Amino acid sequence: MTRGRLGVAIGAREIRAVLVRGDVVHWHESARFADANTIAPALRDVLARAPRASLGIRTSVTMSPAWVQVKPLFGLPPIRDARLATQLVRENQQAFFLWNGSAAAIAEVRVRHDGATWGAAFDKHAIDEVARALRESKAGVRVVGATVVAVAAAFPNRAIDWSDGDTLFELESDGGGLSRVDRVADGEMANRTALPSPLSSLSHDAHQFLDAYAAALAPRRLPLSWRLESDETQLRRWVRARRAAVTVALSAMGLFAAIGPGVRARGVARVADAELLRNRRTQLELGTSESNLRRVTQSLNRIESFRAERGKVTHVLGMLARAVPESTAMLTLHVDSVEGAFTAIAPHVADVLPELANEREIVAPRIVGSVTREVIGSVHVERASFRFRRLRVSTSVPRRTTP
Repeated sequence: MTRGRLGVAIGAREIRAVLVRGDVVHWHESARFADANTIAPALRDVLARAPRASLGIRTSVTMSPAWVQVKPLFGLPPIRDARLATQLVRENQQAFFLWNGSAAAIAEVRVRHDGATWGAAFDKHAIDEVARALRESKAGVRVVGATVVAVAAAFPNRAIDWSDGDTLFELESDGGGLSRVDRVADGEMANRTALPSPLSSLSHDAHQFLDAYAAALAPRRLPLSWRLESDETQLRRWVRARRAAVTVALSAMGLFAAIGPGVRARGVARVADAELLRNRRTQLELGTSESNLRRVTQSLNRIESFRAERGKVTHVLGMLARAVPESTAMLTLHVDSVEGAFTAIAPHVADVLPELANEREIVAPRIVGSVTREVIGSVHVERASFRFRRLRVSTSVPRRTTP
C-alpha cells in the first residue's frame, strides 16, 4: 500500500489540508481563524477531521508569509558555516527582518550554491500555537516549514504564481531551491502556474489548496524550517540529559578512584614483565656473542703459538741465503726448531763456514763427514755436508684475552 502524505498549510486567515496517496488527492479540508490566538483551535479541528483509517501517514505543516518572513540576507560577512551565520542572525535579527514588536523564531540559515544566504523568521506566538495544537492532536510533527519554500520545491526550476487569500506572490526556483519571492499588487498577476493532475479533481478549489499540496510533497529536510523540539520541552530534556551525564561522569570518577590504583599497578607490572623479557633476550644474545668471541680468541692463540714454535723458518732461510756465497749451490736442506743441515757444492766449500759463523742465529756451523770432489761438466767442484745449531728461541707467546 502506498504511504499517505498529509499536507497542512497555515495561511493568513485559513488552514488548508490535503491527503495525497500516490497521485490521488483522497481528502481535503479547510478551516478559518481570526488571528494568531485562534490558530490552535482551528488546526486541532482540521486534524480531528482528517481520515484516521490510513496508517503510516506522514504529516507536514507549513506557514504562509503572514507568519514567516523568508528573504535573502544582505550585510552578512562571507561566512560559509551555516551554524555560525545562524547565530549571528539570531543575535541581530532586527537588522535582517521586519520587527513587528513580538519575538521571532529564527530558523537555521541556508547558504545557496551561488553564495546567497537566505533566512526565515517565524512569528513566535504563531509557532507556539501550532506546536500546542500538534501536541494535543498527537500528530508527531517535529518541523514546521515555510509555504513559499515548499511550493518552490514542488515546482522546481520555474516561476510560480501563488496566492494566500487576497495576497498574491510570485516565486521562482532553480536547482538550488527558492531563488526569488515577490509580493505582487492586485490584478497584476495572471496565473501562469500549471497545476499538477492530482489537484484537478478539486476543480475550482485547486488553486486554493496548492500550498497544502506542496506541503504534502515537501521533503523531510525542507530548508529554512523551524524545529518544534527547540521549545521548553526540549530544554527540559536537555537539562535532564545533562544531569544524567553529570551523574554518570561522577559515578565513573568514583569508580576509577576506587579501582584506579589496582589498574595502574597491574599496568606497571605488565610493563615491567615486558621489560624483563626484553632484558632476558638481550642477556641470551650477549652470552652467545661472548661464547663466539671466546672460541675466536682460542683459535688466534693456537695460531700464534704455532707461529712461535715453528721457529721462524723463513727468517733462517733468509740468513742462509745471505751467508752462502754466490758460487755455492745448496742441494738439500733440513731445518727444525733445534738445528739445521744442508748439502752444498762449491769450488771451495770451506769458504762457506766463515760466512755462516757471521750470522747471529746460526751457532757452531761445521762440516760433517768428508769433502768430496766432483766434476760437473768441465768444472771441478767440492761437495760437503754442513750442520749447525739454531739460537734458542722463546716459545712463549702473549695470550689473547676475550674483551
